[in-house]
Amino acid sequence: ALSGIVLHVVLRGIELVIGNRVSGKWPTLWKFDTVSAYHYGTSPNRPNKDRLRCCSYANRPQPLYVESGPYEHARIRNVTAPRKPRGTMFRNYLTIALRNLSKHTGYSLINILGLAVGMMCFILISLFVRIELSYDRFHEKADRIFRVVKEDPGNFYLGNNHYAVTPIPLAPALAAEFPAIEIVTRIDNVTELISKDDLKVYEDGMWGDEHFFDVFSYQLVSGDPRTALKEPNTIVLSRSMAARFFGDSDPMGQTLLFRNEKTLRVTGLLEDPPENAHFTFNYLVSFPTSENFVRNQDIWDSNSWYTYFVLRAGHSIEEVESGLPAFTKTHLADSFTRRPERMSRFYVQPLTDIHLFSHINFDLDRSGDIKYVYMFSCVALVIL
Repeated sequence: ALSGIVLHVVLRGIELVIGNRVSGKWPTLWKFDTVSAYHYGTSPNRPNKDRLRCCSYANRPQPLYVESGPYEHARIRNVTAPRKPRGTMFRNYLTIALRNLSKHTGYSLINILGLAVGMMCFILISLFVRIELSYDRFHEKADRIFRVVKEDPGNFYLGNNHYAVTPIPLAPALAAEFPAIEIVTRIDNVTELISKDDLKVYEDGMWGDEHFFDVFSYQLVSGDPRTALKEPNTIVLSRSMAARFFGDSDPMGQTLLFRNEKTLRVTGLLEDPPENAHFTFNYLVSFPTSENFVRNQDIWDSNSWYTYFVLRAGHSIEEVESGLPAFTKTHLADSFTRRPERMSRFYVQPLTDIHLFSHINFDLDRSGDIKYVYMFSCVALVIL
């Protein structure tokens, strides 16, 4: 009932606005070129006239007078009734709505509850779709950031032969051999024991190299993004993790114990990373801190790292994709001399597609699925 009333009021308002635009002035609601009048009897104060009544726009009788005569039905032209006070129509509709609500309480409650539940479901689904489509778009260069992944023919894991991990030397080789690539960075996830004095917690973090902040838009509150992850035994903390270990004191230059064996110096402080990213972390440890990184810097058979690059402005991604087959043969041919048909194939993924379209092995986080976005969007439209 309420939705019908609101719709009627909106349509009436549109009609008035259109009438105003066409005529050039605000239309008079109570003016008619011709109205119907009916014989109502003789007026005692005007013996020479017959009193007539006609129906106004709101179906309220208005007394009108014409010359006396045997009028059973008269046609009166250009009769203008007084303008109604503003808001009268809305009050009438509101009164009718309240009467219907009180008269049909159960039916009205069912309709109102159904409308409220439907609107709530529509809003929740809209928020879900908006969040899913926003993943990784907060990065300043999101439209130019790509991830390099690989396909291993014959090497299936859980029914899939596509892998998100790549070898360590891939990043410097890409930067050296592809002019269309502006900058390359490598990351890896890590969950280790972090401690200070008696406080010991396992936290989720990332390994990162010195170009991490050149690719991803995580702004440092304190520290230099060019050098924060350059040296070994250094760590960058999120604001919430810094508050856990150091309270309100400045964490810059202070130390934490990593894996109960390495002392890391805090070289940066950043705001807590957004949740709508395909990887999240509470801290970043410099790559030179990792023995595995130092040991495998030149080994193409060790696949444990995630490689991202920024495409140079003015270049197309096809320039990189067209050169990857020859690049792969150059660097991996020696590893597949006996079975060249099983040689890996590198390809790229846009950063903004990873969350919804990437379903490969060893991804950094649980991925979404574009099918659910489509499905819930259709449900929302049906509810609406």
